[in-house]
Amino acid sequence: SVCDTFQLVNEVDALRAIQGHAAVGNIRYSNHAEARMAQRNVTRGDIRRALVTATAAKATAAAWRVTGGRTLALTVVVAIDGSAVIVTVF
Repeated sequence: SVCDTFQLVNEVDALRAIQGHAAVGNIRYSNHAEARMAQRNVTRGDIRRALVTATAAKATAAAWRVTGGRTLALTVVVAIDGSAVIVTVF
């Protein structure tokens, strides 16, 4: 489960895992994330670039807040569950 995976990785490992999933396009999007992306005119390409170039992942309740990417000024909340699962974006 997402919670089990979350407990097994630290911030460096989480960032590497998220970047790896993003680099090969292994990204899924929650309905909430897609709604937020539409509101903010953010594309899937923007998300992928933001994740691949991110410099930090900070733990949240059951996901990772990923920042520092070279795309716009995006913060992406990502769960790791066999892929990078986009929870929301702001």
